[in-house]
Amino acid sequence: MNIEEIEKLIGNTPIKRLGESNIYVKLESYNPAGSIKDRASLYMIKGAIERGLLALGGTVIEPTSGNTGIGVAYIAQKLGYKSIIVMPEGVTRERIDLIKSYGGEVMLSRGEEGMKGAIALAEKLKEEIGNAVILGQFENPDNALAHFKTTAPEIDRYFKGDVDIIIAGVGTGGTISGLGKFFKKQSKNKIIVGVEPKESPMITKGYSGSHTIYGIGANFVPPILDRNVIDFFQTVSSEEAIEGVKELNDLYGLKLGVSSGASYFVAKKFSIVYPKKRVLFISPDGADRYASLNLYD
Repeated sequence: MNIEEIEKLIGNTPIKRLGESNIYVKLESYNPAGSIKDRASLYMIKGAIERGLLALGGTVIEPTSGNTGIGVAYIAQKLGYKSIIVMPEGVTRERIDLIKSYGGEVMLSRGEEGMKGAIALAEKLKEEIGNAVILGQFENPDNALAHFKTTAPEIDRYFKGDVDIIIAGVGTGGTISGLGKFFKKQSKNKIIVGVEPKESPMITKGYSGSHTIYGIGANFVPPILDRNVIDFFQTVSSEEAIEGVKELNDLYGLKLGVSSGASYFVAKKFSIVYPKKRVLFISPDGADRYASLNLYD
C-alpha cells in the first residue's frame, strides 16, 4: 500500500448522540487499527518520510503506552518499514498482542519509570540500530496537525459549525491541541476541555502518580500541549473513569476504553452546567483493548 491508500482508510469516524441528551461521542475505534492514534501515526510517519528522516528499509521506533504503538506498527507494516514499540511494563496484554500482529517488535521499559523510561530506552535503541527514526509523539507537531487537519473538520462538518464544548483526554496533548487550535480559530466562544487522571495531575498540580486510565496522564507535561487553546482541565479518578465505562455500556450499549469513560464523566458535568449547549467528547478506542482488566465485573 502507499500513503494515499492508507489515508482513505483512516478517519471519517462516526459521531453518536447519547440518547436524548446534549452529549455526543466521536467513536475513534472505527479507525483501521482501532484507535484515534492511527491519525497521528500516519501524519508522523508521512512527515518523517517527507523530511528524509525515514529511508527505505528503515526502522520506526516509538515510545508509547499502547495505541500509538499499534497505529505505528500497522502503518509501518503497510508501507514496508520495520517498527519497534517501547512500552512501560504493565500495559495490557491485548495491546502487546496487537502490535505483534502488525509485525511490530515490543520492548518493555521499567514500569516505575513511566513514559520517561520508555523514551530513554527508545533513544538508546536508536543509537544501537542505525537507519532508524523516533517519531516522538510528545513533541512532534505532526501529532497535533493530524487532528487539526482531520478530526476537527470532521466534527465541524457533522455539527455544521454548531458544537459548543469539545472534551478530550490529555496523553501526548496532540488531540486536544489540534482540536483546540481549529475550533478557537473558528470562535473564541468554543469551550475546549482537557482531561487528566486525578491520581496524576501533572498539568494542573505538577505531580504524577499511579493510575489505570490508560492513554492519558504521562508523568511529565507534553511539549506539544498548547495550553493557549484549552479553557479548562478536569481531573477524573481511575474509579470514576471505570464508572463511566460501565455507564456507557449499560445505558447506551457502547463498549469503550477507560479514557473514554473519563471524558464521558467530564462531559456529564458540562452537560448539566450547559444544558442548552452541544457537548462532544472523544472516545479514543474500544473496550476490546482492556479485556484483561475485567471492566464490566
